[in-house]
Amino acid sequence: MLRSRLVSAPAVALQAIAAVQFPDYVAGIAWRPDSSMVAVACTDGSVHELLPHGGASAPVQHHDGGACAVAYAADGTLASAGEDGRVAVGPIPPQPAGSGWVERIAWSPDGALLASAAGRRIGLRGHDGRLVAESDDLPATVECIAWSPAGDRLAAGGHGGVSILGRDAAPVSARVEWTGVVLEVEWAPDGRRLACGMQDLSVWVWDAVADRAATMRGYARKVRELAWSADGRWLATGGGRTGVAWRFDGPEPLPSEATGQVELRGHEKAITWAGFQPGGALLATAAEDGVAILWSLPAEAPLTGATVGEEAVACAWSPDGTMLAIGGRTGRLAIFALA
Repeated sequence: MLRSRLVSAPAVALQAIAAVQFPDYVAGIAWRPDSSMVAVACTDGSVHELLPHGGASAPVQHHDGGACAVAYAADGTLASAGEDGRVAVGPIPPQPAGSGWVERIAWSPDGALLASAAGRRIGLRGHDGRLVAESDDLPATVECIAWSPAGDRLAAGGHGGVSILGRDAAPVSARVEWTGVVLEVEWAPDGRRLACGMQDLSVWVWDAVADRAATMRGYARKVRELAWSADGRWLATGGGRTGVAWRFDGPEPLPSEATGQVELRGHEKAITWAGFQPGGALLATAAEDGVAILWSLPAEAPLTGATVGEEAVACAWSPDGTMLAIGGRTGRLAIFALA
């Protein structure tokens, strides 16, 4: 049963508006750009679309093995990827994308190119699903990808650092070498800074202009949870049950240096996701304790929260910033609206 949990006297609340049970573990969630539909990828291989209030849920695609990721283009075209090593674009049947699982896909901001990671290579596809460009083998298996805000560069992280590719899948700058395995990458809104979550319990922020990086250490576990605020002043990170929001408001020439931090204490188990509200100032976190919490930085106290009844494994804000979708380990999807 979904229920709202008031953590402190809130200015906002999370109101449950939908609860849907899918066949298996929710591996990925994506919203249409107009916030009218939600797509869900499940580990039984199925991909579904539904209305935000839970109605009209229907399977729209299927992968052999498990479905790993879903993503909408700017025009609403849905893409998915899975353990079968295939990528599907729109209603076109899944097309081969390489050997091994395809766990990461990302549309360019203009919606023209879909990037997918398979092994050591990045493939770029158009709306017809056809491969238009492919990288050479990168130095290591690609663990994560992210387009820059302008859509002119794609960061691909893995063991030993990050490769920066252009829209033709070729390198546009020297590889950013770094010791350890990069598990997650997230560009700041200015397109100058790139945050990297690491397997070695650290986070580093690379400044592409100054070609230097700052490192934050002391996390309790691997860091896969990264989120920049819309103004680029805050970087929220997981890495344990106490999250940390780092403040970045220093003057030139060192905008990659953190100037302060806020500890996010409220979860009883490790944080699994963090995301800033699109077009707003709220930060949401979700965790293995099945709780989602809203924060308003720089305040350290939670605003409000809600429980979903099981470990939160995939989450996403609606693009209009009014709803939050949370997927659970057994296949439960809960959707909350701000109230």
